[in-house]
Amino acid sequence: NGTNPGIFDLTVNTPIILGGQDPLIYEVKYYTTLLDSQNDTNQILTPAAYPIATPPQQTIYVRIHDIATNTCFSLSDFIIDFSPVSIGTLTDYDACDADVDGFVDLDLPLIKDNEALNGLDPLQFTVTYHGSQADADNNVGTYPNPYTVAAPSEIIFVRVENNATPTCFATDSFQVFVTLSITAIEPTPYILCDEFPNDGLAEFDLTTKDVEISGGNPDAVVTYHLTLVEAQGNINPILTPAAFTNTIPSYQVLFPRVENINNSICHDTTELVLQVDQAPAITDPISD
Repeated sequence: NGTNPGIFDLTVNTPIILGGQDPLIYEVKYYTTLLDSQNDTNQILTPAAYPIATPPQQTIYVRIHDIATNTCFSLSDFIIDFSPVSIGTLTDYDACDADVDGFVDLDLPLIKDNEALNGLDPLQFTVTYHGSQADADNNVGTYPNPYTVAAPSEIIFVRVENNATPTCFATDSFQVFVTLSITAIEPTPYILCDEFPNDGLAEFDLTTKDVEISGGNPDAVVTYHLTLVEAQGNINPILTPAAFTNTIPSYQVLFPRVENINNSICHDTTELVLQVDQAPAITDPISD
């Protein structure tokens, strides 16, 4: 994880090396070279806390001999492997249920692999997704792609594994929140009568169209935008929707955006026509 100093307890192999032989009769020692193990010189003095000398791999040499004479001995070796692995900070994910069936299909590798790897080489590390911490720890129950998440939310556990050393892995989790989609209803044109001097401009209270556009959905928030691109990106909403003067005389199309108050990614857009009709002239005087 970038902070582990790489200290190994070599003695975990002692009972394996003894293989049932009496530890009062036979002694196990550890060395950094084959020659030292043969000559019983320069043994590792702190085998229970040995810092790896040459990461990522180092060969440790083993000698077992009879304590009484030290003349009857056998040699072997094993490898200690110090492999790096880490997992990036995982953020929660908001998903929109477009067909309002309570389920959303997610491409988890597309959504979260980069976040989980956090710069690690995807050719050297593998990311998998699981339903529990135990499954992630044991690398079982890997989720398929795409994976179907059920509303309202689900916790997904992530495992990042070092391909060269599968036992070297890191885990974390994030939560997926599923929000029902929302629909923007195209409203009827908003028509006002022009006032003197018939310049094609009028002041509109756009908020009077909120209920019509949202269908009265209590979870809906309506904003108004001058262009479709701004409405889709939720950019530059009209700041005074209750007192908006059209910027194009006589006829203008605005773009309302309706989004779910609980999840802004669930949104829809539509069009609102603003129309300013000229006031008719009255010829004065009018005869009786």
